[in-house]
Amino acid sequence: MRIQVGDQSIDWLALPPQSDRKKVVIIEGGTPKLVGTTSEQIRLVETAGRPALRRTQVLESDQLGRRRSETTVFRESFLPYSHLDVTTAYTLIARYQGTTVVGEKRTIDGRVLPIQVDLRSPVFDAHSVEMVLRVLRLGDGYAAELPVFHAGRQAEILVAVHVFGREVMEGPAGPERAWKVKTDWDGVTQYYWIGAESRRLLRQFSEISEGVQLEFVR
Repeated sequence: MRIQVGDQSIDWLALPPQSDRKKVVIIEGGTPKLVGTTSEQIRLVETAGRPALRRTQVLESDQLGRRRSETTVFRESFLPYSHLDVTTAYTLIARYQGTTVVGEKRTIDGRVLPIQVDLRSPVFDAHSVEMVLRVLRLGDGYAAELPVFHAGRQAEILVAVHVFGREVMEGPAGPERAWKVKTDWDGVTQYYWIGAESRRLLRQFSEISEGVQLEFVR
């Protein structure tokens, strides 16, 4: 099943504003090491005269660097409006104009790389996928595909989503049931634990190289 932007089977208004902070842990050879923190804030804003959600993520790590990402989507459909990504190496700005994405990537050495991509149809911004997961009708065996534009790659990809179990985890109001979700980003696998009641991202896990895992955990 492919979920499109604004799909009428999805309650796009179900995601409430929220904020969270997690520890960033690298696990190598089975040994965890705390390397930083990451924070998330999802706010209601008005963009182009319409209600929107703005998600801001900040990574603080001496080992991984500092990164700030800001993604804005229209609330009633998750149609993307803009994406901003600021790291120690570059600043990337992408704006969505119908089925065209325009913007630029400015590197610290002064290079300016333009972005202009024509999409076949409206798609989700890659950095909004973690919001989209929280409004899907997750359940045992649930599977779907999300068409996504990845500004860093300047390419459309399909993100495959699959629920592979449940687990009780600590949520904002105490223990709650979480759906365990596996995603495949064109060959790159990420795992998420989504609170069934709170619609919060409770844990995130990925393998960044052979034998080395990266985890965001409360």
